[in-house]
Amino acid sequence: MRFYRNNPDVIRMINWQRLEYEASQKIGITLTAETRAWIDAIKHYQKQKDIDPKFKPEFIITLILSIISSATLDPNIFITDKKNQHAYVDFCVECLQRALEKK
Repeated sequence: MRFYRNNPDVIRMINWQRLEYEASQKIGITLTAETRAWIDAIKHYQKQKDIDPKFKPEFIITLILSIISSATLDPNIFITDKKNQHAYVDFCVECLQRALEKK
């Protein structure tokens, strides 16, 4: 989120890309070395029983990135100042922790 807040031109470029999107183009999450590292980290924590292994790591990453993009790329009347941005991030982290922990 900090990256997007500090780079408003990137937000404009992504939104422009959304307008120009065609079904044949790939847009959004790609399988990069960084994405693979996140998948490996999630699998590690699943083996440690910190994250419930019934969830696909790819789905967890998608959820996290969706939360970030919805809060930073899309207008939201509830998240307009730093106080609410921090409260939203804290809320999302708490919800993710509860949802992903092994029960």
